[in-house]
Amino acid sequence: MAYKRYIKRGNKVYGPYVYHSRKVNGKVVSEYHGTFKKVSKKKKRKVLKKSLIIAGFVLVFLFLIYFAFVSEELKVKDIREKVFSITGYVIGADECGTLSSPGTYTLNASVSSTGTCFDINTDDVILDCDTYTITYSTGGTGDTRGILVNDFNNITIKNCNIVDGNWTTSSGGRAGIYFYDSNNSLLENNFVNASNETAIYLSFSSNNTLTNNFGISTNNGAGIMLDDDSENNTLENNTGKSTGSSWDSGGIVLYDNSINNTLINNTGVSNQSVGIYILSSSNRNTLIGNNGTSYNGTGIMVYSNSNHNVLINNTGTGNGTEWDGIGIM
Repeated sequence: MAYKRYIKRGNKVYGPYVYHSRKVNGKVVSEYHGTFKKVSKKKKRKVLKKSLIIAGFVLVFLFLIYFAFVSEELKVKDIREKVFSITGYVIGADECGTLSSPGTYTLNASVSSTGTCFDINTDDVILDCDTYTITYSTGGTGDTRGILVNDFNNITIKNCNIVDGNWTTSSGGRAGIYFYDSNNSLLENNFVNASNETAIYLSFSSNNTLTNNFGISTNNGAGIMLDDDSENNTLENNTGKSTGSSWDSGGIVLYDNSINNTLINNTGVSNQSVGIYILSSSNRNTLIGNNGTSYNGTGIMVYSNSNHNVLINNTGTGNGTEWDGIGIM
């Protein structure tokens, strides 16, 4: 046991002196451990300052750990928001909408809209329909589309069945897929059936790839059309079909300064117009291994100031009275 002692000599008190008592062989023995040293205020302040510094470092360390954790959670949340799934829809009027955040959108059910179904208004979007059906424009209003992309890039649309929802309207501007000034994008494995309008329509759009798509237009319009200065697009293994009778009711049409496009192993079929139609100053396009068929016109035609186009190993079949398999005019 430790204790303090004071010694008084005359009028002065000395101490305290620190002793420690313990038992040795049954006797209590006191041992002297020196004087008790009182800690000065200056030293206390120094110790307190050091403690505060250590505590500060600990708090900073804990804050950094918390910040790193929150940042990681925000990243995960951002990824989750980008990978958005459209699920559980019953066919109605409010299931389609605007896709305004970059990321991947996957359909888990068929969807329907009285007007435009999906309006993509941001870059870097993947829309995977997973073979479900988009029924669009059931109201038959003009300028309503299955999928609309206006002035956005790096878009992928794949595995979609897109069907016009109104077969009696005479309103135009109702393409199944419509790209306007949209570049560096991909259309893959889509089936598009439009009434009185082109099924797959690219205008002022360049550097896009179309692979394994089937576009069919009933009444008037092309199966697949590149229009208005659409350049450097690649079409491979697509089928475009039209049952209309107007000039633009070709199976696959390149129109109005659509230049430097490449068509490989595509099939264009038209009941009344041209199977594969290149016209209106659409220059320097390359066609390799394509098949164009018309039941009342030319199978493949290059027409109207369309120059320097290259055709290699293509097949054209025309069944009209004065129409050729392949024609250049």
